[in-house]
Amino acid sequence: MQLLSIVFWENPLSDWFKALGTFLGIYLFIRVIKSITVNRLQKIAQHTKSNLDNIILKIVEQTRDFLIILTGIYAGSHFLNISDPIRSIFNKVFFVVIAMQIGYWLGGFINHLVSYREGKDPDDKEEQTAMHAFGLFGKIMIWAIVALVTIQNVSGMKMDALITSLGVGGIAAGLALQNILKDIFASLSIFLDKPFLVGDYIVVGDTGGTVENIGLKSTRVRTLQGEEVVFSNSDLLESRVHNYRSMQRRLVVVNIGVSPNTPYPTLQSLPALFEEIIKKQNDVTFDRANLSDLGNYTLNFEIIYHIESADFDLFVQRREAIYLEIIQRLQEKNVVMPYPTQTVLLQQ
Repeated sequence: MQLLSIVFWENPLSDWFKALGTFLGIYLFIRVIKSITVNRLQKIAQHTKSNLDNIILKIVEQTRDFLIILTGIYAGSHFLNISDPIRSIFNKVFFVVIAMQIGYWLGGFINHLVSYREGKDPDDKEEQTAMHAFGLFGKIMIWAIVALVTIQNVSGMKMDALITSLGVGGIAAGLALQNILKDIFASLSIFLDKPFLVGDYIVVGDTGGTVENIGLKSTRVRTLQGEEVVFSNSDLLESRVHNYRSMQRRLVVVNIGVSPNTPYPTLQSLPALFEEIIKKQNDVTFDRANLSDLGNYTLNFEIIYHIESADFDLFVQRREAIYLEIIQRLQEKNVVMPYPTQTVLLQQ
């Protein structure tokens, strides 16, 4: 067994084999336990209404491979003769990884709470927006605490000195990251004030679309043409946002011009004709129709009605049907809808 007595990096091969065996044993043991636990919890979650097994499942799934690998390396290193400085580095790295893993576990717990609450009422847009805010700032809080605890233990600084140092550095970082921080605080304002929610149709400037995601720095809007438009959150708060979420009905104002040569009795009958056409449509409420203006080329009628829905497709369909029937009925009455023309007189 002289081979095992060969010294390599100040440790005999026997100790290296012990360390390697410990690493492989711990790694395989944790991976097997994780796999068995996940499979069992998935089967249990399918047959029970309890939420506890789902929570444990989401937490276990967040166990990272780098933690398992480093745990095996850390355990195996105890069989080796390692200098104190390197051992200290090992301990600090292991602490950092453990802190990160705890952050992932807590993040998995928050992810489950968010998805669980969203699944209970998927149509409640306010609830979804609030849960997104809870998840976002919950994770920020978790990782901020993890970072503070990690820096304190690795550097050995006291918490008050650490906070003071971070405060001074935070001023410099704040100046450098001014725009990013501005968007982050704007997202906080959006989550709390809720000027719009996921699923709302909004118009900002000359761009309109459905809100698909409200993120930490930007908000994504899907237009009717299918393209995705990304707004920074600070730009949204500084802009005038038209939100159509609370709209119950659509007001439609139509101006129709007819020829000044139209007979007087026909002109008198047109408001009643417009009213008849509009009242025939479902989900449409007639308001009024009047001769409103004597133009240079036309006699203008103003028609006002309401579409009793916020559905844009329904609005387009009803408006088209009304327009087509107005054109048809005016043509049947030989009423001309003139347009400006120009006559050139040539004198020989």
